[in-house]
Amino acid sequence: MDIILHKELYAQLRRMEVDGASDRKMYSEIFKFLPQADVPKLCGGLKYVQRGAFYAFVFQSNVENYKSNMFSVMPMSEADIWEKLRSIKERHGVNNSNYKKAEMEEIEGLEYNKKYDNVPEQKWGF
Repeated sequence: MDIILHKELYAQLRRMEVDGASDRKMYSEIFKFLPQADVPKLCGGLKYVQRGAFYAFVFQSNVENYKSNMFSVMPMSEADIWEKLRSIKERHGVNNSNYKKAEMEEIEGLEYNKKYDNVPEQKWGF
């Protein structure tokens, strides 16, 4: 699976997710941030967008069993995310109210707002 590392794009997708944007609208947002040549091709078009468990949006193709049938958008690499989480935990502790604020600002690139705390359950089903 191809991975696009782009903090501003990821933050915009999170805002759109909370506002209830459609999958197609989220997919078209990518092209406002990146040239078309830099976005992996989805053979057969977009089937759906899924929120990954670890700071990722996964864009799935309509065609099954195709070599590059999906790609994900992440704010930074997994190693960088783990390092940031460790640093935030050391500074604030897990139960501190500033932990979530620091997580959103430093990893996701979002200004702190309680509406971003919860992923819309009805859309993602987890």
